[in-house]
Amino acid sequence: MSFIFRVIFRGSKALHKYLGLLLVLYLLAMGLSGLLLNNPGPISSLSVPWAITPDNYQPHNWNRMYLRTGTIIGKEWFLAGKPGVAYSPDGGRSFTMLEQGFPAPPYRRDTLGLLARPLNHDAEDTTAKPEDNPTIPPMVELLAATRSGLYHQPPRQPWRLVELPGARGEAVVDVIATGRDVVAFTRRGAYRSPLPAHDIRPEATHAGAAQAEASTTYTFESADLTAAPADQPRRVPWFRILHDMHNGEIIGPAGKWPLDLVALALLFLGLSALVIWYVPWRNRWLKRWRRRPGRFFTFCWPWHLKVGVYAMIFLVILGVSGALLRPPLLIALAPYSLNQDHPLLTLSPRSDDFGGNIQKALYLSASDQLLLATQGGFFQGPADFSRPFAPRRVPVPIHGMGVTVLEEVEPGLILVGSFMGMYLWEEASGQTQRLPRPGLQGGNPYMSNDLLSGVVMEKIPPQAGTGQWPRFRVDYHDGMMPTDPRDYRQPPRMPAEVGRHTPMSLWHWLFELHNGRIFEKWLGIGYMLIVPIGGIGLLLLSLTGLYDWLYRRRKN
Repeated sequence: MSFIFRVIFRGSKALHKYLGLLLVLYLLAMGLSGLLLNNPGPISSLSVPWAITPDNYQPHNWNRMYLRTGTIIGKEWFLAGKPGVAYSPDGGRSFTMLEQGFPAPPYRRDTLGLLARPLNHDAEDTTAKPEDNPTIPPMVELLAATRSGLYHQPPRQPWRLVELPGARGEAVVDVIATGRDVVAFTRRGAYRSPLPAHDIRPEATHAGAAQAEASTTYTFESADLTAAPADQPRRVPWFRILHDMHNGEIIGPAGKWPLDLVALALLFLGLSALVIWYVPWRNRWLKRWRRRPGRFFTFCWPWHLKVGVYAMIFLVILGVSGALLRPPLLIALAPYSLNQDHPLLTLSPRSDDFGGNIQKALYLSASDQLLLATQGGFFQGPADFSRPFAPRRVPVPIHGMGVTVLEEVEPGLILVGSFMGMYLWEEASGQTQRLPRPGLQGGNPYMSNDLLSGVVMEKIPPQAGTGQWPRFRVDYHDGMMPTDPRDYRQPPRMPAEVGRHTPMSLWHWLFELHNGRIFEKWLGIGYMLIVPIGGIGLLLLSLTGLYDWLYRRRKN
């Protein structure tokens, strides 16, 4: 029996050594990128030049989330996305970025939601004229939900950061106006402020202008956002559970710290493995550099064993969950789920009543209620937050990435979209109508490439009626296109300087590296195998390392 164990040990030792050398750079990259992705603060102001970013990531035609949402009011266009907020005063023929007072780093200026509120256009402020500065829209105030907080731009004023109590530094995912309030949503909370009164008289003077400026100040307070328990436990897809296991949220907010320690352990194991391999190899093959192992080597050898053994179970969880989160292994798990009240999800955000983070919000004017799209589904409740929000069934297929578009076309008619396409939903009857992208072949949303990432809504002039209509839709890969293929109006060109001046943030670059997509240009569809192979490799390294450690202990 000891002979068999010895043979297995030799094979295990060789596999651990050579597989480790093969994967060491990959695992170091995964450890470092995972650590920085989990702590975006230190790198949020850094970006990556286009020169070292693959060509397929460079934007064109407002694609790749460079446009998430937009509003057209008459001839004025307001488009928001990764570059921030772009403004056109001439119907889309020219664009200027509204940057004064806005965060400069690409990560922080990434805009997830935009509220454009037209004010009293009969008003006239004699202290400033639109022609004096055409980059500032006249008599339209803007509120931008960004990764670095909520920003407000009063008419003809620079952007200002709005204080949300208890949410400093948190990303704001959406901002909407109800009949009485402006409501901003973070991933887990809601904040509301009464709508200010904009009574600017035509005979306004300097004092009147100052009063108008003061009247646009928002004072937000935390809203009582709660969800009513569901009648029966919801099902949580396994891919969301694996995602929580991979980022540590499976044990709640405190999971961030153990995950950081495991990332540091992976970095130490990779670096110490290089030292443990290099010193004997140098002494064997490079006679000029031959010398006795120093203190650093004698430190790395025992601690490589100890850290590897103590961190093994966590490294296995990271490796397996990462491998299963990417195709083709993800496809095999897609049909499976767990009940929300499963013991595994006790501390996970999936166990709360909303089932995860808020993604989009909408004010339903016909019923004076709010509709929330979260990772756990849709929820509806009163606009004054007087009662808990109840689960709401929306008969529209939603991609696992979540809702990307949620707009009211007119009272009772809702536009819902995701990477499974765009749909009109009639709230009262429950009927839906798909609005497929122009040129799309096939009608099955589960088999199509209808990756809706945003929409540009055009407000209907008051003399023509009420509401708004989606004039342009935005595909993640192909960018902006008319909603109706018969529409002769072509989308505006994206100014070249928008992409040139908005490189990928370091956080997004590391995210693409971490999931392997950054290699798509060179490997084609084969890039999908990088993370599964790396995860399986980490699993084998952990198991062989454990066996070698146990064998040596038994032998000693």
